Amino acid sequence: MHRSRVAQARITLALALGLAVSVGTVGARPVYAFLGISPQHEDLTNTEILVLENRLTDQLVNLGEGAGISVTIPRNRSELLRSITEGERSADLATQVSAYAVIAGELNVSRSRFELRVRVLLLPDQEEIAEYSVRNESFDDLVQAGREAIAQLLQEPAQRADRPLRQPAELPEAPELAATPAPSLNEIAGTWQGDEGIELVRITSEGIGEAKLAGSGTMQIRIEIENGLVTVHQDEPNAPKMYIDSFPYTVALQIADVARPMRWRFNLTDDGSMLTGVKDTTLLRIDRGEVTWADTSYRREASWERVD
Repeated sequence: MHRSRVAQARITLALALGLAVSVGTVGARPVYAFLGISPQHEDLTNTEILVLENRLTDQLVNLGEGAGISVTIPRNRSELLRSITEGERSADLATQVSAYAVIAGELNVSRSRFELRVRVLLLPDQEEIAEYSVRNESFDDLVQAGREAIAQLLQEPAQRADRPLRQPAELPEAPELAATPAPSLNEIAGTWQGDEGIELVRITSEGIGEAKLAGSGTMQIRIEIENGLVTVHQDEPNAPKMYIDSFPYTVALQIADVARPMRWRFNLTDDGSMLTGVKDTTLLRIDRGEVTWADTSYRREASWERVD
């Protein structure tokens, strides 16, 4: 296949997933690169780390939108996180991460309590400008406390007079959502035809559900009514199954590692037949089978249609 057709095919596949492929332009918002959470105890599982990282990413993106901050997840974040956790000061960090600052965390277990520490390091000098620690006996409580920690960390001004900002990729203009009279979960319950990358969505009156992905995969979701909007959250860690229908496994594995948890925010139409609004997803750059860059601040229009 001609190279230009290969590139176009990749873009088409990404859009079919609800992701987007970027060719890299320059915008104006400060970038915070989230490197993830480093486990510091052998009893911690990969699932616990993934759940915590997904929830913190979700919180970072939500708060970043209001603060004018763009959040990215570097492709090589595992290596960068390891070097920071081990106390190394890599002279190449600023060249490997195009960001104003990096956010990195450590999760430990001590005396049957989970301990989370999250830091913000300013680039290029890796100066620690903010740090927050939380301790909880329950993992679920720790996840919630971690979200609150992110809110505290982002109170640090994103821009200092003596520090030039690195610029993120320019994001498309997102449609604005206006709050409407809040529907109940009973009104949302039922079966819906999803948009790009989603075939059917089944929602219960308890606010939980399952989305059938294009192909054979499924994804657990949870639904909340927030400020008059219907918010649908991905409720499980990222996995290649969410992307394998449109990409080779090696690429799907990379996307699962860097993509933000999916989220939709909808208005319910007056007749209850449509959910219309936006999907918060990930802007990707893929080059020759490698995900080289991901921006989790991307959003696009989305709509679901009731089928029962």
